Amino acid sequence: MKYLKLYEQFFLIKEGKSNKCILIDGTSSAGKTYMSEGLIDKGWVIIGSDDFAGESELKIPFDHAGAGYDKEAGEEFHKKMSEEREGKLGERAATNVGFPGHPKNEEFKKSGVEDPRVWYMYQDYLYGRGKDKNVIFDDISDGVLKFIPDCDYILLYTPLEQLKTNVIDRSKKNDKRGEWIFSEQFINRFEATKNKSESFDADKSYTKKELEDLLEDKKLQESFNEGPLDVNKFLNDLGFKEDDTEYWIKLRNTLPKGEKIFNSRGKTPDDLVSFI
Repeated sequence: MKYLKLYEQFFLIKEGKSNKCILIDGTSSAGKTYMSEGLIDKGWVIIGSDDFAGESELKIPFDHAGAGYDKEAGEEFHKKMSEEREGKLGERAATNVGFPGHPKNEEFKKSGVEDPRVWYMYQDYLYGRGKDKNVIFDDISDGVLKFIPDCDYILLYTPLEQLKTNVIDRSKKNDKRGEWIFSEQFINRFEATKNKSESFDADKSYTKKELEDLLEDKKLQESFNEGPLDVNKFLNDLGFKEDDTEYWIKLRNTLPKGEKIFNSRGKTPDDLVSFI
């Protein structure tokens, strides 16, 4: 790892990269974009994995010779894919680096990253919107750190009551997400504890009944696009085993040295700027 970081530093210097980058990790709908507003006001740019979903045209400059930054990127693969699809998904942005035969597929596979969108985030950082800018990576995984090991990492914690509000608000904008925001993404990052001193959010405790009332809300359950959240299972997986017992939220796994958690309870975008 030491030599990988040294190589990466050399590579970025060679590419003229002196800008900073921060990966803000957190569940979908955690409010990562909102909390980044203070940094944006200072000239930072956000590069998110959602930017490169589906047939996003933002991918084109990193795939096609003559249309973007890499003059060695080939067109034959994309032409072939369009012909095979008979126009159904024939747009140039429909293919991605994860397809075998893509000009950069071997390069992508060597990274060990599974999500192709992360590769595009890295290219955007090197050659696109992130060139000569400080960058905020917005993602629900840490895959981009495989490309930029020295990128700072912040885990954004959004309290369950605020996460609920964000999910409902998102559904009103025709941008529904699945219940996996809670049952997978929140569970993978956090768990309950009876020991207040173990929590990074010691000012707020919950009982099982309190969270049942919070999460069984009809408005929340109708906000998911793939069926309702199984609240009892979620609370059991989170560690709420006993009724009428106070629990606090703690990290499920210890963060590696140098990585930080930002508790957004009662915080504003300016607080995140100060935290960084």
